[in-house]
Amino acid sequence: MHERVADKRKDYLNKTSHTLVNAYGFIAMERLNARKLAEKRFGKSIHDASWSEFVRMINYKAVDAGCVTVLVEPRGTTRSCSNCGFEQKMPLSQRTFACDGCGLVLDRDVNAARNILDRATGRNTAGYAEINAFGNGTIVPSMKEEAHTVQSI
Repeated sequence: MHERVADKRKDYLNKTSHTLVNAYGFIAMERLNARKLAEKRFGKSIHDASWSEFVRMINYKAVDAGCVTVLVEPRGTTRSCSNCGFEQKMPLSQRTFACDGCGLVLDRDVNAARNILDRATGRNTAGYAEINAFGNGTIVPSMKEEAHTVQSI
């Protein structure tokens, strides 16, 4: 039974990583230390999710698909405002980011994703509106548009 669950998980990770690298020309992710996180906080659930394996799969499949992957340091991606850079403490239970500096209100994960993207592309947080030309946080919507879009970053 354990082998069946492991096979299903691996199949899901393979399919999802394949879909991502073929759909996007640029993928930015946090460089998470899954082992330390598992020891400190979430234990078994982190290992069950196979975070490290998922990142590994994305990276090796990206080479064949012509996709660029960038890993960024995770420190402060959740606490920093993606609009003005103001940093504030947030408990994990708080799911909405409300900046005390500029008043920006976003889902916590969307704010963190913008910060990850900014770090991966070398942009300042204040320049996010300029690079979000598709209105959904995606730089490259398909491989067909990669040549035009990635060069303008």
